[in-house]
Amino acid sequence: MAATPASAGTVCKVLSGLLADTGCQAGDNVRMSLISERELPDAILDFCDMTSQVITLPDSAMPALGDERNYVVLCRFHQN
Repeated sequence: MAATPASAGTVCKVLSGLLADTGCQAGDNVRMSLISERELPDAILDFCDMTSQVITLPDSAMPALGDERNYVVLCRFHQN
């Protein structure tokens, strides 16, 4: 059975470090911001539906904290 998004057409926005209690539901489109290079693989595996497209882009608003680049992840939400 396919998941039904809570509100089709809206994007659930999540900041790094706040991934545990997002208010997102399975099937929602999600935009995760401030994801560091170190967090990127785990964030994608833990919170993105791997049967849908996952897009990662450099975060131009907060390009780096220290030596580590930050990314924005766009995907369909799924939580393990």
